Amino acid sequence: MRNRKAKLLLIFSVLIVFFSGCYTASKVSLHNLVYLYQPEKQFAELNCYVFHTSDSTSTLFVEVLFSNLVYQKDAFTGLYTSSYSLNYKLTAGYESKDILSASSIVSGDSLNYGKNTSIVHSFNFKAKYPGDYLLEITLNDLNRQAGSTRYFKVQKSTMNGRQNFLVLNRNRELVYRNYLPDNETIRIIADDHEKESLFVNYYNRNFPVARPPYTEDKEPVFEFKPDSVFRVSLSNGESEWMTLEKPGFYHFRKDTNTHDGLTLFRFPEGS
Repeated sequence: MRNRKAKLLLIFSVLIVFFSGCYTASKVSLHNLVYLYQPEKQFAELNCYVFHTSDSTSTLFVEVLFSNLVYQKDAFTGLYTSSYSLNYKLTAGYESKDILSASSIVSGDSLNYGKNTSIVHSFNFKAKYPGDYLLEITLNDLNRQAGSTRYFKVQKSTMNGRQNFLVLNRNRELVYRNYLPDNETIRIIADDHEKESLFVNYYNRNFPVARPPYTEDKEPVFEFKPDSVFRVSLSNGESEWMTLEKPGFYHFRKDTNTHDGLTLFRFPEGS
């Protein structure tokens, strides 16, 4: 089952590249990417997402898990409290040192000690279409005196891509990942409130176990022709609550003249 899941994720990655277009490699020279090679130095994995609110503005969402923070007991109140700062910097890419936008907040908590809960912070920033950018997002735990950093690509060369959609779960929480369990109920929100429907291509494939690396047979070529096509109605840019009932790939588009859109993968039951 683990091999099957790894195979599905590999094919899913290929689809994401296909639907998102081709991106050239960046020169990694002006940013500290040590976290990629020393993950143990990161005390938290940051869930981040960007949503384009217009052709000139975007919003960054960052989830802070309270369970990742160190709480210290206050000598006067007896409460356990956390303290942290969260900041972002926007540049043109890995090879650029010019900061286009930046902001930071300082916050804390004394109500969620020992709880598996979180808070989502949002930052509005300017990013003009067309263009691609890079966000450097850092969470500093002031009690731990340590930080966790994540680099996140802002893809605004199109206004039809994944970052022009939001996906919410039944609790109206943002879904950060591209894959869904079999029982997940979601709502999709498009940036264009005038849109009345989304076009959906559904792909259902049986993926064989990955071949050993020493075999000479080539992997089968993925067939991009959809197994079915349907529409999802929108009201003020929002879909109804729905469940992706069949395992496979679902590609949502605002415009059938482009491959750009939102791709979600629903794993088979029990995988």
